[in-house]
Amino acid sequence: MRDVNLKKGYLLINGENSKNHKTEPVTIPSEYLPILTNHIENSLENEFLFSADGFKTGENQLNPRKISYEWTKMRRILNFSTTYQFYSLKDSGITELLNSRIPAIKVRDQARHHDLKITEGYTSRNRGADETIKNTIFNF
Repeated sequence: MRDVNLKKGYLLINGENSKNHKTEPVTIPSEYLPILTNHIENSLENEFLFSADGFKTGENQLNPRKISYEWTKMRRILNFSTTYQFYSLKDSGITELLNSRIPAIKVRDQARHHDLKITEGYTSRNRGADETIKNTIFNF
């Protein structure tokens, strides 16, 4: 819980637990702050954000296999193809942020990519005329 800063709106991802081995903050979107606030209510600083106690906060770390197990169950309920992996949700979020015109550099930081080229790989190519360029008034 010590890595959750609700007042400033971010989670601190410890480099010891991350793929890129860097300790960096990840912004919590404002619409999720009330949900997270409710989730961690009455939690202690030394507890895990999601524990082995049914994803509640707690002393015992959640086994990552439990997330995969629950995702598989949810995928079946929603009738999603097995091609959708849990990690695909992060990919979808990156694509959605880019398509929402969030600057790629901000998306890079949120995704914790080490290089902007990795982030830009999530952008889709135009399949025709780009409306933004089409409607731009150039002042050359």
